[in-house]
Amino acid sequence: MRSALVGALAVVLVSACSSAAAPTTTAPSLTSAPAVSVVPATSSAPSSLIAAPPSAPPVPSATSGSSGFVDLGAAGAVQFDAPLGSDFAALAGGFLVTTDVDGGMEVYELSGKLLYTLSVPGGACGAPDVGFGAIWTATCAASPGLARIDDSSFYAAPVDVGGATDPSASVAAAEGGVWLIRAGARNELIEVNPQIQSRSVVFSEAAPDGASAVRAGYGAVWVASPSLGRVTRIDPGSGDVVATIDVGHEPQLLAIGDNAVWTLNQADASLSRIDPATNGVVATVSFGEVVDRSEIAFGGGYVWVRGSTTLLYQIDPSTNKVFRRYGPATGSGGVAADDSAVWMTAHDSTTIWRLPLDIRTSASERLTARGHS
Repeated sequence: MRSALVGALAVVLVSACSSAAAPTTTAPSLTSAPAVSVVPATSSAPSSLIAAPPSAPPVPSATSGSSGFVDLGAAGAVQFDAPLGSDFAALAGGFLVTTDVDGGMEVYELSGKLLYTLSVPGGACGAPDVGFGAIWTATCAASPGLARIDDSSFYAAPVDVGGATDPSASVAAAEGGVWLIRAGARNELIEVNPQIQSRSVVFSEAAPDGASAVRAGYGAVWVASPSLGRVTRIDPGSGDVVATIDVGHEPQLLAIGDNAVWTLNQADASLSRIDPATNGVVATVSFGEVVDRSEIAFGGGYVWVRGSTTLLYQIDPSTNKVFRRYGPATGSGGVAADDSAVWMTAHDSTTIWRLPLDIRTSASERLTARGHS
């Protein structure tokens, strides 16, 4: 059952967050928001497109690369310049938002133009999530523990959750709240009130053993425990554990999509598909190579895994198999996807890739791959 509120943890949002104007070609004024630094892209900022995306990308052979991967360039991918160190990625309010290894964030137009570089209170760490009109990220510093970045003004505000969070994991923004793991004498699953004017911890329960990553959807909060190889399903209303589900080794990150919860198991290079209707693993996808320090996303009808040896995996939920591998490899980084494109970062590179998607072409390819004409 829900426990009592943990102390007086209400936090008042920086006043500029509710009064900031929508972004323009210049950065918002900082005079009314001294806790937030927003630096506009200038002529020296890397923001030029290298090429314009085609209206419909060609369909290359799955063996067009020297190692059995599809070359991103042959697939119609666009490169655009980015600061060195880009890491996790998310799509919010019609923009691409990336974190970087120094704890900051960058905001891009979907065409690739760099608009702003953001200073995040406490430094952005881990995989962010988008919901309730904002981007939410754990912080590298123990205080505030969580930060809220408005998805229209891009003002960043601290959210004090009363303790440190896991900077290598993820937060969730769905099912009525913002969810994360707070570290302490006992790890706790925290729900934060996402309302605009205030932030308060409204829910605290002992977290599952070894808890790290969190995502929410299909009427539940899903918590991965890498050390146990387990995902725990939690009722967002009561905090009760509904199910514990054994997956692969070290399930570090989660994605929600296609009536499934997907766990990226980094130690055994696999992907587990959980059916929320049965709370069981119904399929396992093996990559056959290292996927350490990777990210996972769902978009355009596919699961996308940002790999290490392989730059990007495209997994077809209709077959639960790797549909395509993209290369060449460029270190580790993040991935974000919607129905129009997939974006990939690499924190050891100054390039972000945008791979356009054609949903009609994808559907036709799926039928062909399954032997239908």
